[in-house]
Amino acid sequence: MIKIDVICQLKNMPKANSYMYKGNKYSLNGLYALVKNKMRTVKKYGYKQTSICVGVPKTELQMKIVFIHNDGELGWHAFASTDISFSAKKTLDYYSKRWSIEVFYKNCKQYLNFGKEQMSNLDSIIASDALVFMRYLVLTYLSALNNTGFSETLEKKRLDIKILTYGARLLNFILNQLKYYVDCIYEMIAQNKNNEAIELLRNIFNPTQIPQLEFVNLK
Repeated sequence: MIKIDVICQLKNMPKANSYMYKGNKYSLNGLYALVKNKMRTVKKYGYKQTSICVGVPKTELQMKIVFIHNDGELGWHAFASTDISFSAKKTLDYYSKRWSIEVFYKNCKQYLNFGKEQMSNLDSIIASDALVFMRYLVLTYLSALNNTGFSETLEKKRLDIKILTYGARLLNFILNQLKYYVDCIYEMIAQNKNNEAIELLRNIFNPTQIPQLEFVNLK
């Protein structure tokens, strides 16, 4: 059996959870009432904290609970570690790493349409999710590289793509129009309409005098 320690945030749920402390059973709120006067301010972060070791009823499990109270807030927070050798700081440091996972899923759902696939095939869903995660990694790297926010980086890349797409379509349009004129001139020359071909060439270099030719639709 593999022993894996857990670090998590606790909620006050008296009917579901209780904790043993010095032979008595307490709710999470009851434990906080016992230790709130022992809380000390952590100047670096501006909050008060204290910790207490408790047991879980009907088990041999021990855990260390760290209580946090931010200045100016009425509520408090509790975090637990099943490794009671952890200091309060170490417990909080480990738990804070979870925040990056929350940000990851939030950004993927909000900006990259994660979980909104219109498909039922498992392989397609896996491929779609993999592409979303790859886009997230690239955008996160660019955000760190340019010292910008995730949404700002995404919006800039979207604008860049729009400009490139518009530029490509505009270039394609111009090339099609040029081909149209070349074909017209070639046909005129083939029909020995050299004067008309020369006149058209002159008009091409003088746009205000270009005759009403039918343009190619590039939709």
